[in-house]
Amino acid sequence: MPTNPTTPPATASQLYRLQVIDSTLAKHRTRLKVIEDTLGQNATVSAARLALAETEAKVSHWQARMRALELEIKGIVDKSTAAEKRLYSGIVTNPKEMADLQREIDSHNRHRLKLDDELAEAQLEDEQAEQIRQTARETLNKIEAAFAESQSGLVSEKNMLEVEQATYSRRRKETVSEIPPAALARYEDLRVKKRGIAVSLLQNGSCSVCGVEQTSNIAQQVRSGQQLVPCASCGRILSMT
Repeated sequence: MPTNPTTPPATASQLYRLQVIDSTLAKHRTRLKVIEDTLGQNATVSAARLALAETEAKVSHWQARMRALELEIKGIVDKSTAAEKRLYSGIVTNPKEMADLQREIDSHNRHRLKLDDELAEAQLEDEQAEQIRQTARETLNKIEAAFAESQSGLVSEKNMLEVEQATYSRRRKETVSEIPPAALARYEDLRVKKRGIAVSLLQNGSCSVCGVEQTSNIAQQVRSGQQLVPCASCGRILSMT
């Protein structure tokens, strides 16, 4: 394809500089993605949070159980007290009714004893669960503090990479502006086909990527820098620098 006489031909070295910039930008993007995925996510922290949530659920369960038992005990006490007042009020004189009231009081007392035992068990379970919760919370706090410290380094690295990305993006824009569209299109096409490496250095007469030695004619054309010369084997653009 003929080159516009007012536009200087692209040199392989220009494309090689562009490739260095693009490779750096790609590495930065990959690292930034890893950092962003890492920040705020940590298996150890997640496990510690889950352990705390499980113990908090147990504490909530036993506290709810204690409240329910306390309310049931209060109801039993109220019923027993009412029956005792009626029994000893003198209002009831019928022996059968008095016997029935006494049986009711005895039943309430037996039930009260059973509920007291259940409440004591629930209180013990709650106390143990509370101790476990406290330990789980302290463990989580330590793990989160350590993770936050490690994150601070990642945040610093992220900020540095973002600054460098902006700098390299400006350099790319400047470099691209100096390259003719046809040469840039050829470079971009090769980058896709050649897994990001469109330009290869000519080192000791050979392509630095595929390693194939080039003919003397090809090597001379590359050294002259007057045109874009492909590797005779892999097809990448050859550059001296």
